[in-house]
Amino acid sequence: MSLDPRVEALFQKWKELRQDGCNPSAEELCQDHPDLLDAVTQRIQAWRRENPTSQRTAAVKQTVTGDSSSRHSALARPLSFAIGAEPVPGYHLTELISRGSFSEVWKAVGPGGLTVAVKCLRLAHVGGRLEARALEFMKQVRHANLLPIFGAWQTENHLLLAMQLADMTLHDRLCKTVTQAERGVPFNELIEYMRDAAKGIDYLNSLGLQHRDIKPENLLLTGGSVKVADFGLAKLMEAGAKSGGSGGLTPAFAAPEFFRRSPAAGGETARVSPSSAGKRAAVTVVPQSDQYSLAVSYCQLRGAKLPFEGTMEEMMRGHLTAMPNLEMLPAAERMVVARALAKKPEDRWPSCRDFVEALAETVHSGLPRPSSIIKKPPIQRPPGAGSGRTGQHAAVPTIPVAPALPPIHIKPEPADPMKWIAAVVTLLLLGGVLVGAIFFMFIYFEVKSELEVKPGKPRPHPSTPAVVASTVASKKEEPDYVETKFLEGRRALDRQDYRDALNAFTAAIRLQSRDARLFIYRAKANLGLERYDDAIADCTQAILIRPTSALAYNERGNAYLGLDNLDQALTDYDKAIQLNSQDPMYYENRARVHERMGNAERAAEDRRRAIELKPKR
Repeated sequence: MSLDPRVEALFQKWKELRQDGCNPSAEELCQDHPDLLDAVTQRIQAWRRENPTSQRTAAVKQTVTGDSSSRHSALARPLSFAIGAEPVPGYHLTELISRGSFSEVWKAVGPGGLTVAVKCLRLAHVGGRLEARALEFMKQVRHANLLPIFGAWQTENHLLLAMQLADMTLHDRLCKTVTQAERGVPFNELIEYMRDAAKGIDYLNSLGLQHRDIKPENLLLTGGSVKVADFGLAKLMEAGAKSGGSGGLTPAFAAPEFFRRSPAAGGETARVSPSSAGKRAAVTVVPQSDQYSLAVSYCQLRGAKLPFEGTMEEMMRGHLTAMPNLEMLPAAERMVVARALAKKPEDRWPSCRDFVEALAETVHSGLPRPSSIIKKPPIQRPPGAGSGRTGQHAAVPTIPVAPALPPIHIKPEPADPMKWIAAVVTLLLLGGVLVGAIFFMFIYFEVKSELEVKPGKPRPHPSTPAVVASTVASKKEEPDYVETKFLEGRRALDRQDYRDALNAFTAAIRLQSRDARLFIYRAKANLGLERYDDAIADCTQAILIRPTSALAYNERGNAYLGLDNLDQALTDYDKAIQLNSQDPMYYENRARVHERMGNAERAAEDRRRAIELKPKR
């Protein structure tokens, strides 16, 4: 079969690049010749089938191979992340799972056809290479409740990890329960997940390693059990983080000690702002720090709410000084969780497993615990008694028996009728006093209400039409007030009066706090006032109430864009498009992010899609 010479030329170029240590995808080769993409892809696949042993010949070494001359690996070219790309030899990307701040997670097919997850972390924000010994430690840690790492590769700007592919995160499980009109993950299911997570966390703590970023997104479900992911990454990121970086910290789940520094010479404790929470060199972190984060995660998974909510500053202040709001939990569980959320680590439970088992005990509230059952002591027999052995006789002491006493006949005393009469009279008197008290209270309130009627104005009878209409109106007053305030806020947004809009939406939320629409539009008002952290908090609350709200993800992406957090903005715009792929506004917003990230091709593609979706006049 004759081949197009252009296809053969591109194929030879691909082979030369592989020999130089590069692994370009077919899309990269055919950027100038898109009509040849299918033919080049088929040619490359045919060559791979004919040369299976050449899949590992690129110039890539796994991090920390034991080579004394070089303790780090290097990739010979800029990495490409797209469907069909091969950022590491033998690992072909097939699907984007998630994209977050400084990281992406892809589904990939590894050597031998094994399906894995490949996580790429951009290291530009940590200012240098990671410690090789710490990476090697992460690879060697093995436990049934820790997500295994199959390989680790590092360049100047990226860290790649090949890990086991999970079914979903516990945050995904929570979103499913919320969409099914449930309050949170059912207790009997959640307590088993917590047991698995506690085993993995306690094992890490026993090795002297703290996770530092326990949250539902890092607790992964695989085959019905939970495995802890990203262990050690927070510490690695923190070790090389530049000034002002977060080092993997998630403020909503962080323990109070993450926001404190060591006492100064004067004995005072310095507090850290959320923006500088990554600079924690003087912070003392203990195993109970992970327990605190696990308790916050339990609150969110159990009741779809956090114990501390609001802006970043408000959440930090809550962790440091405020009592947690545990109204999302049943009363029997609150004391157990409150201890795990103690401000001082030494006041918390000894371990995560102790905390979870105490939670499990709450289901038996009111029943005697097995340890509280008193057992009768065994009967002490003399030596040899009842042994059943022939030829042996034990000396059994004789116990004297007291003589039987004659029966005693007690003659019943005749009932005194006067006592019965006195008891009946007493009950009648008490009943009369009670009835009289009720009567006088009724008269008092009737007279008081008559005196409060204004002179010259007749008091309406309760059955008159005016009173009936007033009663009906009072029942409808609350929803009417909420809708009135919502429309008032919308009009204020239209005329760009963001302060009035914020006040109107806040007044509506005070009466109706489970309406995602109110939080989304208050976020719009906060965006107009450039209060980006408050806008993020409002959108996050709206997502918890309605996980399928594409508009909430879009507005949160706008807030992250205002903070120049391009990665998180891109993640939210991707999610908005995933939920509603027919709104041109979402594509235009994502195009702005691609432009600022220097990806002109993707920006142009999004703008083309937005134009196609706009209604034609």
